[in-house]
Amino acid sequence: MSLMDELMVRFFKAKQNTYDDPNANKIYFSDLLRIDSGGREYEEIRDINKLQTLLENKCTDYNMENSNRMDLVFFRDCIEHILRVSRVLR
Repeated sequence: MSLMDELMVRFFKAKQNTYDDPNANKIYFSDLLRIDSGGREYEEIRDINKLQTLLENKCTDYNMENSNRMDLVFFRDCIEHILRVSRVLR
């Protein structure tokens, strides 16, 4: 049993696994996965880890080509903001 399960049972008298993961049902759409192929159609991003890897690779490419390094950490909220900004700038 995870720590979250133990706390939910102990303090809220909840059954095991009765709480919802706030990130479990989020749906993401973007055209960033096809940025290198020139495709500009939105698609559902089913694997957020794949998008995170793509962003990390792009950041690494940028750091190799430029003297001003950007050492970024792409956590979940950061990725969501990047998706929003990319829609606005499109």
